[in-house]
Amino acid sequence: MRGNKLQFISALDNLTISADPGISVALGTTINFRAETTSFVDDVYFLWYIDSETSYSGHGVKGTKFSHQFKEAGTYVVSLAANNGAGPQVEMVVVNVDAPIAGLTIQQEPEDPAVGEGVIFIVTTTDESKSVDISRMKYQWTIKEGPDGATVMNSMLPILLHTFNTPGQQTVSVAVSNSVDSVNLTSKFLVSDLTVTSLSCVPVSSTSIQVVWNPPTLRPGLVSAYTLKYFGPSMTTWHQMSLGVNASSHHYRVNDLTPSTTYEFIMVTTSSGGGMSEDSDKVSATTLPDNADHQPAKAVKVDVSNREAVVSWSAPSSGTPTGYAVEYWMSDRPGVPKHQSTQKTSMKLTGLTVGAAYTIRVKTWYKDDAAYADVVDVQIEGSSPDSITNPRAFPENSTAVVIVWDKPKVDVVGYHVYNATDSDNSVVTTVQDNTVTIGDLLPWTTYYFIVQPFSTNQPGQKSEVISVTTDYGVPDPVKDLQCVMKEGNAQLQWHEPVRANGPILKYLIEYDNSLSNLTIPKYADPGVLAILIEGLPKYQKFEFSVTVQGALAYSAAAVTTCTRTEASGVPGSPSAIYVQHTNVASVDLRWRAPEVDQGDNLTYEIRYGQYSRGGTRIGPEMVVTTDKLYATIRDGISPSTEYGFTVCAKNDKGAGAPSETAFAVTLAPEVGSVEYEFKFLSPDFNALNAKDFGDNLKHKITQITHVSTDRLSGYGVTHRDKTDVKVSIWISPRSSASDTSGPSTESVVSALDSAVKKGEFTVSSITAVSGQ
Repeated sequence: MRGNKLQFISALDNLTISADPGISVALGTTINFRAETTSFVDDVYFLWYIDSETSYSGHGVKGTKFSHQFKEAGTYVVSLAANNGAGPQVEMVVVNVDAPIAGLTIQQEPEDPAVGEGVIFIVTTTDESKSVDISRMKYQWTIKEGPDGATVMNSMLPILLHTFNTPGQQTVSVAVSNSVDSVNLTSKFLVSDLTVTSLSCVPVSSTSIQVVWNPPTLRPGLVSAYTLKYFGPSMTTWHQMSLGVNASSHHYRVNDLTPSTTYEFIMVTTSSGGGMSEDSDKVSATTLPDNADHQPAKAVKVDVSNREAVVSWSAPSSGTPTGYAVEYWMSDRPGVPKHQSTQKTSMKLTGLTVGAAYTIRVKTWYKDDAAYADVVDVQIEGSSPDSITNPRAFPENSTAVVIVWDKPKVDVVGYHVYNATDSDNSVVTTVQDNTVTIGDLLPWTTYYFIVQPFSTNQPGQKSEVISVTTDYGVPDPVKDLQCVMKEGNAQLQWHEPVRANGPILKYLIEYDNSLSNLTIPKYADPGVLAILIEGLPKYQKFEFSVTVQGALAYSAAAVTTCTRTEASGVPGSPSAIYVQHTNVASVDLRWRAPEVDQGDNLTYEIRYGQYSRGGTRIGPEMVVTTDKLYATIRDGISPSTEYGFTVCAKNDKGAGAPSETAFAVTLAPEVGSVEYEFKFLSPDFNALNAKDFGDNLKHKITQITHVSTDRLSGYGVTHRDKTDVKVSIWISPRSSASDTSGPSTESVVSALDSAVKKGEFTVSSITAVSGQ
């Protein structure tokens, strides 16, 4: 008997799921899943599911292969059910989908912390219109407190609370990451120690003691009030006095004390954020005796003059004094009173500090005791106050700086703060205290200031120049983002932002999710200003955006559309750009025309700006246009400065890709040269033929001053707007003291000024701005 043959079906061997390009992908990426097994699969039924980790009720898709593009960030479970008749088998993979990290920054509260105050740091978005899923990110905080190293704090939260115990510049950074990207955010700020320094006290009478102190070294402007504590033998607790209304005077006289009694004093400060400083060092003083047994000197009189004070008095009406002493001290400066003895009833005090307030007291000696007259407070007259000392400056943020200095050893009415960044040295502000915050500045820019104290009668000496650089800021968007056709493919190209406001870390490139199957870069390095988009579908419009990632923040996105056609007609990139010659205030450039797609009405756009030694542009970008294959660049060119230049060709169809960057360092003027700045009205300046204009100007100078032509070096346009144009020319010194071939540089200014007054020049003014 013949029967049916039994078939035994076993489970699939080595069933796995493969995923290309992987299971941690950027948002919008298409993942291709595939069932892998070493068993025969012709009669196997495969069913795919996508759902959360806790449910498998999703929609099924049949087949050994399955592709899917995730539209939202999240963690997904992709499961595969396979059945060959032996029963279902299930395999799963966990997929993490995240977007590139962009638009985050660190916010802190308070912005101006003091030692001992808790500071809250929060990772937040710079653009409230964009949704950032911070819950899917990991955070690693690093706090560098002081110069001795870092404290690393791991946290799954975008918020951190820390109390700083070290004053000075502090750095807080956080590494933010998800499954596809990571960024580092940094915040720099100042933590101020508001403890007062040099607290001292002087007995003024039998019932009063004067307390004097120096304000905190850093950020004294953060102090909202001073609190004085004092304690005496008859007291059970420390007495506290709030000196909020006297917070800027730095001295206070405590009255109603007991004669011949020692008191201890401590000072604390309250910050504008409500924090309390540490106690100052404890100091003590003993009140004077009450003069019960002897009479003091009478009718004390003080006459002040230039750095001097004549103190006179009358002898007591009873008793026999053995001598007198004049005690005196600066009323608002910590220190020990000075002491001079005499047998007369008058004394001249010399070498006093101009403008300072002094407290003067006459002490009458008897054989076994002493008596004290009432103090006299005076102000010393004299010449101008000295310059400030120990100036220091630091950035408050990207648009403001703080300047602090030590007061002169005189009393001054206030301080003028000058802007020394330009030649005008205009007054920025006038303040009464020895600190100032200056705002409305540009990010990542170095500023120069001068501080000048002044008294009631006259100004004091100006300080040395104080330099300070603002913090990094939000970069401007890229310029001139456009899409052009190049060799049959689309090319996305742009120019650097006008102001980067800090180092550029990279350019973030975003585009439509439907293009995720193309190998389009997600970002470009700082030196790259164009990317080729290969395989873009023809005759369809796609949107692209480029965002600048700065050191601390992201720019707004620049957006353009791109449609691939057969040809674009825009010119190619100029080649072989090189620097032919450099001068004190000009650079000569040359380049070759594009080899392809020159088109009609071809012109060249030269973009340039100042560069740091690290190859980063640090100033505004300038633009010059020409129809030649060469150009002399003069606008905004300074001596001994590095510049970078790019050239792009333009025709009726648009602009092509920029050339490579050519770098040049301008020459330094000859030692002893003087820079003369000629200010013209804009209509009088021939901008179309600047070279001839400069040659004519030099010829005019030689006629008026009789300076030989070979002593004229450099010719640059240092400023240009709708109203004025400033042109600089450098005149070198004579070759030696015996050289009489022409006038000395000292006589040139008067000759030029005379020519202006006679109408021989069309200039508005002539100024010798450097080198004298």
